[in-house]
Amino acid sequence: MTKSQSISASGEAVNLKNEDVPKLHWKQLRLLWPYIRSSWKLGMVGAIGTILVSVLLLSQPYLIKIGIDNAIGPGDYGLLRLVILGLFGSQVLLFGASWAINYTLNKFSLEIITRIKRDIFCRLLRLPMSFFDEHQTGYLMARVGEVEGLNLFFSSTLVYVVVSFARSGLSLGILIHLNAGLTVVTLLALPLFFGITRLFTKDIRRLSCDFYEKSALLSRGMQDSLSGIEVVKSFGAEDREAMKFNLRLNDLRDLNVRKTIRMSLYSETLSFLGAGTGFVILWLSGWKIISGQFTLGSYIAFSAYFSQLLGPTQMLANLGLTLQPAKIALDRTREFLTMDAEGESGPIEQISFIKGNIDLRDVDFGYESSKAVFSKANLKVRAGEKILIAGPNGSGKSTLIKLIMGFYRPQGGDILIDGRPLQDISPTALRERISIVSQNTFLFSDTIRNNILYSSPEAKSGEVDEAIRLSGAMEFIRGLPKGLDTEIGERGIRLSGGEKQKLSIARAILRQSDLIIFDEATTHLDESSVIFLREMIQNRFVDKTCLVVSHRPIEIPVIDRIYWVEGGSIREKETRGVVPI
Repeated sequence: MTKSQSISASGEAVNLKNEDVPKLHWKQLRLLWPYIRSSWKLGMVGAIGTILVSVLLLSQPYLIKIGIDNAIGPGDYGLLRLVILGLFGSQVLLFGASWAINYTLNKFSLEIITRIKRDIFCRLLRLPMSFFDEHQTGYLMARVGEVEGLNLFFSSTLVYVVVSFARSGLSLGILIHLNAGLTVVTLLALPLFFGITRLFTKDIRRLSCDFYEKSALLSRGMQDSLSGIEVVKSFGAEDREAMKFNLRLNDLRDLNVRKTIRMSLYSETLSFLGAGTGFVILWLSGWKIISGQFTLGSYIAFSAYFSQLLGPTQMLANLGLTLQPAKIALDRTREFLTMDAEGESGPIEQISFIKGNIDLRDVDFGYESSKAVFSKANLKVRAGEKILIAGPNGSGKSTLIKLIMGFYRPQGGDILIDGRPLQDISPTALRERISIVSQNTFLFSDTIRNNILYSSPEAKSGEVDEAIRLSGAMEFIRGLPKGLDTEIGERGIRLSGGEKQKLSIARAILRQSDLIIFDEATTHLDESSVIFLREMIQNRFVDKTCLVVSHRPIEIPVIDRIYWVEGGSIREKETRGVVPI
């Protein structure tokens, strides 16, 4: 599997690079319909306002023609006054309508983009662990930010494109009314606009897609450097990291320069063609005015209406290019929203309790197809047992825990929880019945209180205090200036490894789960804390199923059985009295 792919919940490879940008089909836009429907009133007000603006724009050139030909020429001051009042009134209406359109459609767009971002983040949280193994945090954050590219679908630009079709038809009718022959000659320039647009669109589409991808990769690299800042400083690698970032940044800059050059060349080519057409109109109109077949007012009106016809024509010709960022954003957004989340691949059973019976039958699993972690592995845990899972580093002990928690699906064999296949149980409901104390305790940048409450947000203050007391964390918390309300920084940087571990134990106690897992939980604890943990397993969790993963020598007399993990297999070992772990 390449780095550009991920595994969906169904095990299917998903490409996130979008090397080939598909053309936009109306069926793709159905993805946006539920979001549009919830705010359709705002969109409708914006559309009506855009129609009003278009009508006002159509009226002004003809009023100017009347002013020149019928008021200024004959010297009719009264008519001129009416024309000026009409132009001024239409401009006031245009100002008010334009402001209302911008406000309404901006609000319309922001509401939709906000809901899409929310849904993408919720979807990301429910994707399988295999997805996150393949995609780093900075990259995914950048991908969520790409949703902003969908703004074009809800802005005045797209509404204006639709309205412009009607306006261009009316403009064409007025042009024919003013001078049919001149209209036919100037219309010959329109096919050139389409030809030039088709020439530029494909290359700019490719560059737009590459720009999105390289931006995401830049964010990923920056996130890596900042997240691992302690390692960077420990090895004196600041210059190396700065150099890597600079190389990625320069690559992105060069790509953006190439894209800008092509966009500029395209824009200037269209401007040159539009100006050339205007010169032709001036030449032919001037000849007709000199010969008395055309008036100056008619020429000014003709030029204005041709611009109004040319504008929508340019926009129509340019539509594919204009929509490129939005099309790319839509396709990349659709990938996230249509991925199978955990628990969506079949019938799911909701549970509120587990006894703690665990049965692995001939389980095959590997993170990569070419390297198996387990092959025909078997394990049986009965409710209430205290099981030691031991083995050398890298043998798969933590992977076994992840399989039991449903983070990954085995490629072969079955995992049963209380006799039910793991894939038939809601992953969320299952994990609500499991508490895990890991060697790598992750703490959020929040207070100690909120970090403990993370496992059980509805817990009462007394329950939190009891969990802290039982975990052995009370002493160090009392020594902090703000106690439970102390901010611990990103990833709990202000706490020691042992203090983090005690908070993790407090979380597990507060959750009151049916299955307790200690995954190398003694790594950062001192001897007295290890003894405290041992007593807690013997007394506090006496009726719970407990899995203890460790190779640190401590004594837990209540261990029922030992499983040794090594070489892709899980073997039961004999237990004699006190067990060294």
